[in-house]
Amino acid sequence: MNREFLEFYDRELKILYERSQEFAEEFPGVGKRLGALTEEKIDPAIGGLLEGAAFMAARVQLKLKSEFDTFTVELIEQLLPGFLAPTPSFAIAQARPDYANPALKNGMRLKAGQYIETAFMERERRVACRYRLVSDIHLWPYAVASASYHPSAAPLQAQGFDCGPTVASGLQIDLELRDNAEGQPRAADLKVSASPADEFTFHLTGPMSDAVSLCEQVFSRLEKVAIRYLNAAGDPRFILVDPASIEPVGFRRGESLFSHDNRFFGGFNQLREYFAFPAKYLGFRICGLERLLKNVDASGVSLLLAFSDVVPRLASMVKGAWFALYAAPVTNLFDMVCAPVPVRSQEDEFPVIPDRSRTLDYEVYKILDVTAQLPRSKEAVRVFPLYSAPTDNVPLAHAPYYSVRRLERQRTNRERRFGMRSTYLGTETFLSLREPPGGIDGEHVRTLNVRALVTNRHLTDQLPVRRGSPDFFLLDDTTIQFDCIAGPTPPRESVLVGARRGKSSESTGALLWKLVSLLQFNHLGLASRPGKQPVNALQELLMVFSDTANAFIERQIRGILDVAVQPAVRKVRLQDRYAVARGLEVTVTLDENAFEGQGAFLMGMVLSRFLNEYAGLNSFVETVIVSKQRDLLKRWPPEIGERAAL
Repeated sequence: MNREFLEFYDRELKILYERSQEFAEEFPGVGKRLGALTEEKIDPAIGGLLEGAAFMAARVQLKLKSEFDTFTVELIEQLLPGFLAPTPSFAIAQARPDYANPALKNGMRLKAGQYIETAFMERERRVACRYRLVSDIHLWPYAVASASYHPSAAPLQAQGFDCGPTVASGLQIDLELRDNAEGQPRAADLKVSASPADEFTFHLTGPMSDAVSLCEQVFSRLEKVAIRYLNAAGDPRFILVDPASIEPVGFRRGESLFSHDNRFFGGFNQLREYFAFPAKYLGFRICGLERLLKNVDASGVSLLLAFSDVVPRLASMVKGAWFALYAAPVTNLFDMVCAPVPVRSQEDEFPVIPDRSRTLDYEVYKILDVTAQLPRSKEAVRVFPLYSAPTDNVPLAHAPYYSVRRLERQRTNRERRFGMRSTYLGTETFLSLREPPGGIDGEHVRTLNVRALVTNRHLTDQLPVRRGSPDFFLLDDTTIQFDCIAGPTPPRESVLVGARRGKSSESTGALLWKLVSLLQFNHLGLASRPGKQPVNALQELLMVFSDTANAFIERQIRGILDVAVQPAVRKVRLQDRYAVARGLEVTVTLDENAFEGQGAFLMGMVLSRFLNEYAGLNSFVETVIVSKQRDLLKRWPPEIGERAAL
């Protein structure tokens, strides 16, 4: 039984005891015997009758309340599709390039959306967990030879780099070309000009707080960027790189950990992903290098980044293993054709089971496509989601529709007897079918074919990784192996299931009202809220997209002290002239003590991107992140969504 039913039962039983005594006192002629019904002195048989009546009344109350839940869930599914689904497992996987492969010289691209499977397979079920690449991986014959953080400009100047008076520290990443395994002799004719990579993407694998500090140096204190190499005579040469060519990882369109849906505001997804898997945003990407590397006649290069500030502790922490090349976030979401769903006239909804032989190993995350099979027809008929407009010129009244309901999974008899292997229970998905009057072409549906995004449910919870051997391999090419360098995170229950099981401090009703309140955020925004309301609105929004049962996350949200919104006017450069544009300057004040162990800059970076995408039409947002302890952290340039305004 869930917590809400128990609350209804206790309340109804208490009312029966209280009201029976009041009724007996007010109407002694017809209810004099009810006056003796107190909890202290009551006949056990009469007490059983009252408990049974309270049980039935609680069921009625729960059913009445669930009608609100049903309506609100359907509304939320239309406004925020997929938000009420469980959160799958996430990780960061790093590919192991085969440096002896000649094709690597010209680069190899692993496209986002390709699947990797775990090398580990459970003994009993023989099921391997499958993950999907979230972003592209470009393999080149480069490897990180070493990396170091210099707490002063002297080491950079000693290498011949003209730093300038504003440089206080620097980062050096040494890249070398390889044509064989590490430790093996290399060919003498390896040249960077023969393999000019256009970009290098580095995911940071160090401790969270130190990695965030390094990200702050890269994106907030960067002064100069250069490529250093030695010419044929052994003399150092430098190629200056535009600092604007360095961008954060994880923010490109199509790099969402969750399934993409145009009905869902992309900024909300970034907030969800920050709280679910912040390691996704730890790193940086250097772009536009191909034209610069084409003329480098050397077997390796060094990337030099000069900063205007210094973090002394990074000097002893930063090393080459921190910078993971050829890595990408992965998510335990994959496409699967589910088992056929039989349609029976005596039932009003039908369970969707991905694999009937392994019912507990897969969980439906999202329904992608539903088709109906008619008894005397070989062609399948498409079934449309409820409230959607049919395609192919199908009249509204003659189109079949389906609706989805997600319920908490019931434990099996074995799990009740011996316990569960994981604390993650998961959900079950049910389909309801609406056929047009008279059926489809005079026939009634007998079978539904469902294609869905599914997860491996609890199997990723205790996945052994980082054992020295490869953790994953590419499904399309098993010779390409992967190591897990971050994660995998355990799956998390749907927000509604968590509330029903008592994992949340809020009831389902309060949680649903909070989700509905997102509508007022779309309507009012931040600028139209008086007084302290902007910061309260932002905190409430973050509470919706986070796991509030986690005290550390709740403390971070409370660490947002103030949000100040004021009009701003900036100069805009057009093709033939300059003009002025009006927008908003949003200043967010953070308390860094609330971000101990992680750092406040990462939160500021995600909030900046969210606010930029939240900008209104013909306007821009200039985000300023301020720390209570250190004052200004970063002033981002004015942007309109994913486009720069200036």
